[in-house]
Amino acid sequence: AINKFITKNTSEQIAITEIKPGTQKAILTTSNNEKIELGKTEKKRIFNFKRATVIDTSETLTYKNREDEDEEEIEIAYNTLETPRGGEYKLILSDGTKVYLNAETKITFPESFFGDVREVVLEGEVYFDVTKSEIPFNVKVNGMKVKVYGTSFNISGYKDDEYIQTTLIEGKVGLEVSNENEQVEYEMVPGQQANYEKTTSAVELKEVDTEIYTAWTKGLFVFENESLENILNKLTRWYDIEFEFENENIKAEPFTGDLKKYENIKNILDMISMASNIEFKIDNHKIMVMESKN
Repeated sequence: AINKFITKNTSEQIAITEIKPGTQKAILTTSNNEKIELGKTEKKRIFNFKRATVIDTSETLTYKNREDEDEEEIEIAYNTLETPRGGEYKLILSDGTKVYLNAETKITFPESFFGDVREVVLEGEVYFDVTKSEIPFNVKVNGMKVKVYGTSFNISGYKDDEYIQTTLIEGKVGLEVSNENEQVEYEMVPGQQANYEKTTSAVELKEVDTEIYTAWTKGLFVFENESLENILNKLTRWYDIEFEFENENIKAEPFTGDLKKYENIKNILDMISMASNIEFKIDNHKIMVMESKN
């Protein structure tokens, strides 16, 4: 196959080597509005917050209920964990629920769960492995609520996306949306994906290969007939770079393939080029996306 990745000179080659894949990094904002950088140290750190003891290992943040809590004086303390572009992190909530945050994602959650509901607020992409309990687990994302009863699922709800995508791996979830002033709940079964369109509140349910939508938690990008625009949006978040399209027509070009998340960006772009009619060129620290002239 022809290598269509174009580099004009040494400075461009240097620029491409400076583009690194994402790593474990995040910022934790406590209930006192203190910001703590995570992922920078190799030492285990322990924090004592209002409602939880928190352990950080530089790739996982774990919340454990404080034994000295007085439930009579409950004041729910919220924390926010946020990954930047080029960052990912794992969070274990106080009930044992595992949360995998993709790049450019923010989740707000209580230090410790009380009462008749467990609820978090999300923006971005997260894979949840929810601890089974009689107490429902709710995820609020951009006007939609996912009600969970102990399950594994992926949810992608970035601010700029037209829709929120929920993919159910196992268990049971209900999707609650406001539609013409009434609450409508859609029940999902494993292997289904729900696409919620933000502007119309319309929900489409379909059967999917769930591994495509959870591969990012295992160090892979897996694309099946996905548009070039969607693929490059994901690479933008992970490699913290910008793509510029030569023309609008090529945004919809479909691509199918498995790519390793921690690869050099050049290898990934080469593979996209070889499998499509697209070539890439660095221009002032942006990557230009063009139709191949060959």
